[in-house]
Amino acid sequence: MLTRLVSGEVMLLDGRDRSVAPVLIMDGVWEPDVTQVVLRCVRPGMRVLDVGANFGYFTLLLCRRVGTEGRVYAFEPQARVHAFLEYNIECNAYGTVARAYRLALGASAGTQLLRRVESGLGVRAGSASVREEVARELLPAVSEAVLAQETAEVTRLDDLGLGEIDFAKIDAEGAEYDVWRGGRSTLSQAACLIMEYGPRSLAAGPALLEELRDAGFRLAIIERGGRLTAALPPEIHSVAEDRGFVHVFAGKPRYLADLGLRVEKAKL
Repeated sequence: MLTRLVSGEVMLLDGRDRSVAPVLIMDGVWEPDVTQVVLRCVRPGMRVLDVGANFGYFTLLLCRRVGTEGRVYAFEPQARVHAFLEYNIECNAYGTVARAYRLALGASAGTQLLRRVESGLGVRAGSASVREEVARELLPAVSEAVLAQETAEVTRLDDLGLGEIDFAKIDAEGAEYDVWRGGRSTLSQAACLIMEYGPRSLAAGPALLEELRDAGFRLAIIERGGRLTAALPPEIHSVAEDRGFVHVFAGKPRYLADLGLRVEKAKL
């Protein structure tokens, strides 16, 4: 299925998908609050990561923002979804800007089973995770569903030698802490990070948030309209438990003004 994003790019989507594809077909945008923050964070010439790229919505958005002088490194371990990602990069003439890796990022190199929910109605490409319990959370909500699996190659971000990275979006379906552990040297030098944080799926709990603070990042919750609300790790964890998950913004204070980002102090 072909659709056009509000940003102008064309995307080919898997018609069997029942998670990401229907939203992009109907609205032309995915996670609009996060999208607004990404648009404010990323500037021409930046070198950026899209970890958990799926069909490539954020990859294409990042390509448009960084321009021909920037670089986008996208990671998607699902074989079928990765093929769509590669096609969408080439279809929009971003082949000189972006590179799509069929890899999962983790704390150590090797292979792991990647699981996702499938049923007679289709697949949930956005549910794929190396953590079985994360994928299983969706089973009760999908009639006659099963967990399909494939083997994914896993590597450490720090072992890839990508050089300096300015920004990263990380949505690894519960494996965010492993991504951080295997990419700490690379990610700790970034100006800002955005990642999904769900206490029920993230085994590390607040440890990830504390380590981000120790690395010099100021933390905030991405709220409606892309508003950034400053919060400490226990506050983020509490809000995420109430909501199921939140998107966390982590920015280096010295870059916030340069990037035009305003983090509000608000009582959660």
